[in-house]
Amino acid sequence: MLDTAVARETTTSLAYASTDRTLRFDYNSPTNAVPFTNPVVHDVAQRTPGWFALRLGLVTGSRAYDLHPRRRPSTARADYLWEKVQEHLTQRPHEPRVYPTAPMRRGVAVEPAARAAYARATGYTVRTTGFVSHPTLLAGASLDGDINGFEGVVELKAPNTATHLWYGLSGRIPIDYRAQITHALWLTGAQWCDFVSFDDRAWGAPKLHILRVVRDEAHLAWYDGLVRAFDAELRATVDVVRFFREGDLRTARGVYAHCTRALQLRGGLSLDREVA
Repeated sequence: MLDTAVARETTTSLAYASTDRTLRFDYNSPTNAVPFTNPVVHDVAQRTPGWFALRLGLVTGSRAYDLHPRRRPSTARADYLWEKVQEHLTQRPHEPRVYPTAPMRRGVAVEPAARAAYARATGYTVRTTGFVSHPTLLAGASLDGDINGFEGVVELKAPNTATHLWYGLSGRIPIDYRAQITHALWLTGAQWCDFVSFDDRAWGAPKLHILRVVRDEAHLAWYDGLVRAFDAELRATVDVVRFFREGDLRTARGVYAHCTRALQLRGGLSLDREVA
């Protein structure tokens, strides 16, 4: 069982997070709600060949921040788009930009312990799913867990001790993880997401911090627009490249430039990269 210090920390973090507006992006967006769509649940073990195949060509939670207009570097969105184009054309995963480090491997190893600690602290039954995808858009996510059929979702982290202590003291979530949470809420229709930091090495300090991010329809409508714009641009780019894969490169460049200008006029889109 969790000690009383951990239990008090959990309660405090939940209360703080439920009223903390800093856990959301700054944005300008409409107030209409996001249309609810039932996500498709794929019962497959994560990091297996089947799991990698399901992720091919899809926007996933770990890269959701690359869709953000304020992302730096400014070419991040275009780079991500071309990674997805490559996956559609080759049917092979894009080579990872960052290879697993020792802390990353530890995070994978202790994830079950973090999930169990969260379940004990909250009393929730946490369901695990291999992969969840959108029924119509090129988007999906590998969730760490969900509660009561997507009433809530869980994002588990097992950082180094210094970062774990910072999460508990500041009550803040880094912007790339906030984008990941937004993606999960948008995809599943969940009402909240618990961001969980777990460190079983934190002697003399709480081993579990829980920060709750509640659903914000205006923010999710804004994010929905980002995903749909990216989806349309990705499909159009793949279609052009496929059509001219065996044809004249100069003609392909001309058609590609025309399609890009048309997309920009429709939605203010930008690729920031020329065809090689």
